Amino acid sequence: MEKYATPLSIIGAGIIIAISFSGSPTQKINADSLQESVLPSDGVTLPVTWGDLGANLAEAGAIEPAKLEALYKDRGGFPPEYKKMIEEN
Repeated sequence: MEKYATPLSIIGAGIIIAISFSGSPTQKINADSLQESVLPSDGVTLPVTWGDLGANLAEAGAIEPAKLEALYKDRGGFPPEYKKMIEEN
């Protein structure tokens, strides 16, 4: 009997796996609609007021405006609203 234990356990496991896959799916989820619900293509507007945070970070040296502008050079330039955020206090 021990001789057949391994093959029988493999067959038994195969039957259990086959039964688990043979059932009908309870709900088919469309990946695109799921992604759209989590990450909307139009983006999300957050209700955040930054105030003078950017200017304070630049003043403290945490942000170096010249280096930040250089990062945006290859991305179409540094947006004016970003420049305003790090300059106005």
